[in-house]
Amino acid sequence: MMKKTLYFLLVLFALATMGCDRKPKPAEKQYVSEFDAADMVILDHGDLQFYNAEKQTLTLYEPETDSVVNATYDENNHLYYTVLKDQHLELKWIDLNEKDPQPKHAADWNLTIDQVMNHMTNVVSDLSFDDSQKNVMIWTYTSEESFGFDKVLSYNIDTKQTKALVEDEMWNLSFATNFTDKEDFYTDSANRLYHVTPQGQFCVNDKINFSQWFNEDEVNDVECIVESVSPDLKKVVYSAVLYWGEGWGYYCVADGDGSHQRVLEDSDIWTMAPRWLPDGSLVYVVHVPLATDDPDYVELDHYQDDFIRILTPDGELKTLATSASFAVKPFGFYRTKNKVDILGSDLVILDHGKMVFFNSSTNVFTPFEAEKDSVVNGYFVDDELYYYSVAIGDELYLKRLYLPVTYPVPEMLSPWNLKLDDCISETYGEIAKLFFLSQHYYIGINYHFNWDFYSFDKTRYYDVGMRKLKEESPEEDETDSYDEDFLAWDEDVELFVAEDGQYYYHEDGRKCCLTNKMDFSAYSEEELDPEEREFDFNSIDPLRKSVIFVTLLEWGDLGHGPLCFASMDGATQVSLNDTDAADLKAGWLQDGSLVYVGTEPRPTDDPDYDAEYNNTRPCIKRVTPDGTVSFFYVADSFITK
Repeated sequence: MMKKTLYFLLVLFALATMGCDRKPKPAEKQYVSEFDAADMVILDHGDLQFYNAEKQTLTLYEPETDSVVNATYDENNHLYYTVLKDQHLELKWIDLNEKDPQPKHAADWNLTIDQVMNHMTNVVSDLSFDDSQKNVMIWTYTSEESFGFDKVLSYNIDTKQTKALVEDEMWNLSFATNFTDKEDFYTDSANRLYHVTPQGQFCVNDKINFSQWFNEDEVNDVECIVESVSPDLKKVVYSAVLYWGEGWGYYCVADGDGSHQRVLEDSDIWTMAPRWLPDGSLVYVVHVPLATDDPDYVELDHYQDDFIRILTPDGELKTLATSASFAVKPFGFYRTKNKVDILGSDLVILDHGKMVFFNSSTNVFTPFEAEKDSVVNGYFVDDELYYYSVAIGDELYLKRLYLPVTYPVPEMLSPWNLKLDDCISETYGEIAKLFFLSQHYYIGINYHFNWDFYSFDKTRYYDVGMRKLKEESPEEDETDSYDEDFLAWDEDVELFVAEDGQYYYHEDGRKCCLTNKMDFSAYSEEELDPEEREFDFNSIDPLRKSVIFVTLLEWGDLGHGPLCFASMDGATQVSLNDTDAADLKAGWLQDGSLVYVGTEPRPTDDPDYDAEYNNTRPCIKRVTPDGTVSFFYVADSFITK
């Protein structure tokens, strides 16, 4: 009986196993060499030592016999590095995808070692790629009076040419480096560093007693600046910096929920910024004073040894090598951040909280998937900077994007300290728009809806320069120049006049009627005496060939009537009868087209479709300069440049 029972159970187990969908075991990455399998390279007294984090092994790269002074990886598993050869600097590279990788010549830098040596730390400047991954760059000195590197020499891997970057290119480069892996962090006016998550915001530097590391009169001036986030997005490394004199400070690390905060002892902000390995280890350089009996010890010069140290995920510290320079293979960032081209976009569509950039010159829509929070409004400050608000839970936060880079990353600036409901109007349930005060570089948002005014009656500002919120309106300085945009708008109003129930454009002795071809009967069934119409100017297109205005045909608590589009010569006239003055959403594209929120028939298979009460839905439409109206996008919110 026992044998039969056992046999029956074995048969059931076999059948159950055969019936299960077995998931194939993920294939392990196959490496062509120990150099391909390495996670980082260490410059050990001029030698290249490749480090494998999984095996915790160092492997000397013997084919390179010249003295290596700096190095960097690109995203294609190539290592570029500079060697000192016959008293001049040469750029070389290794293709680590090869089974037996050999050094290859790239270019002569035509630089001396002194031109790339930091005179304060005796460390050679970093080698790095720009955001396009086409140019490898080295910082240089051009002046003995300079306290830091002040010029960049660039080598293009496609053209094989070197060039010195001009000032604007250097500014864009330095600006772009501020936007890596920092989207969820901001610093308040007390220099507390916060991490924002859907579960709340957590301070990551409030448990460190900085008075142990800085003098009492210095503590309040310490600034904490995010350097990077760990691969699993659970830890952050930041610098605690005192900008007095030449500046000094330490690197710190903490969990994203504010726990396990620690200063990385013996670290120094003048060394390379710490880097993460794929397993979550953190690699950084430390300075350790030489022992007094060391042959190289000189009391007045305070000579130090440089070590590369690793902080493991469980908090253990290990010394890896005697060196001051290393390079970590890029991982994660280029795979998780979308490579997008949104520079030149002049429209952002908000599609259920997601941003879709549109370029009217190329007619290309580009979804921006790197933003994971719900976007509610935005503002183009210029061609390169775009500011916007997101809702995280019930709270509003201000972010920005730097558009020229290939991998644009959202940067958290500040909480608005406002609930989402604080900025929702009670007329149409819409979120307040962002606006910009160019004289003061303030970003503003209105809040607190007041039925006495049918609008918001309070405003909050974010001072970009001071990085803090302001409640009061900025005082005007008599020395400030007037806002050119506002003046132009003021002057434009005077170019239009209503006469005998029609709207006219007049300038330089010309007078063109803009409404005599319009039929308003589709907007309102009630006939209105033309002389009772009123007109409100809105704006002129960027090419100054067309104008939009509102024709007010009815009055209740607010005026009602359609948005109107006309060429300034009156040849093209269009009444947009699916719009209303009381709830108007319109903006210009750079090609002179108009986009606005109108309506279209709601599909009958739409769950919200009702033949009598809900048979249309909002959508964005586009009006070309010749007056052609067409469907553009199913959404009801957008931001134009």
